Amino acid sequence: MCSVWGCGISPAEYAFRTAEKQGWHPVRFETALFSLTGCIKHRSEDNKEWVVYIEGDGSAWKNRHTLSDDPTPRDPTGLRLALLDPAPNILYLARPGQYSESSPPECDPAYWSDRRYAPELIHAFNNVLDKFRTKHDIKEYGLIGFSGGGTLAALLAAFRSDISWLVTVCANLDHAAWTAYHGVSPLVHSLNPADFTDKLQLIPQIHFAGEKDSIVPETVIRSYRKRMSDPAFTKIAVIPGYGHHCCWTKNWKQLQTKQNAVIK
Repeated sequence: MCSVWGCGISPAEYAFRTAEKQGWHPVRFETALFSLTGCIKHRSEDNKEWVVYIEGDGSAWKNRHTLSDDPTPRDPTGLRLALLDPAPNILYLARPGQYSESSPPECDPAYWSDRRYAPELIHAFNNVLDKFRTKHDIKEYGLIGFSGGGTLAALLAAFRSDISWLVTVCANLDHAAWTAYHGVSPLVHSLNPADFTDKLQLIPQIHFAGEKDSIVPETVIRSYRKRMSDPAFTKIAVIPGYGHHCCWTKNWKQLQTKQNAVIK
C-alpha cells in the first residue's frame, strides 16, 4: 500500500486527502520505539479540551494464521469518525506500523498481534499526549477509540489524570473474554482494560456496540462493566442492525447526541 503522502489512491489515502481538504494537517510523532502517524484539526485557540481519536487495529492479519506486513486499515473508520466530529480541536492518532513511509513497516508485527496493547505502547501514546498537551497548553482530553483503538483509549484513561471522558466504538474492553469467545490464544503481552476498572469507573464513559458485531460482541463490553464496583458512570449503547464496521460513519453525528448526554 502506498504512503498517504504519495503514490496511488487507497481508501486510507483518500481519507487523509479528505482531511487535508477540510483543513486538517498531517503530523508524525517520534517516540523511543515507535513512529505514530496522525492529523490534527485546530480551529479554536481555546485549548481547554482536545478530543483524541485512536484508530482501530487495521489490517492486522492476512488470514487467521498469518500476520499482515502492513497493518494500515483499508478503510480507516477511526479517521472517518473524527472527520465527522464538530469539535473544534481534534487529534487523530493511528497505530504503530499504520501509514508507514517504509515498506515493510519499521516496527515489530507483534505490535498488531499479541503486543497490540503492551505497556510500552501505552507509554508511547502517553508520551505523545504529554508533549502535545505541553505544546498547546491543553487542560483535558476527551478520548474516542474505534475497535482496538478503544482498548488503547481505555488504557490511557486508566493511567492519566487529564481525561475528562471516554467513548469507544466496538472496543475490545476485556480481551481475556474476547480471546475466550473466539477460541484464540490469549494476548499475554497486552494490558487489559478490564483489569483496571477501579481506575476507570469514575470517568464518564459510553461504549457503543453493534447488535450484529461478531468480531467484538456486546458481551465483551458487558464483561468489562461487570468488573466495576461502581458502574454508574459507565453506559453501554447497543445499536440495532450495526456490525463491527457498519454503519458507524453513516450516523455518527446522531450517535454523538447520545454520547453527549452521557459525558457532558
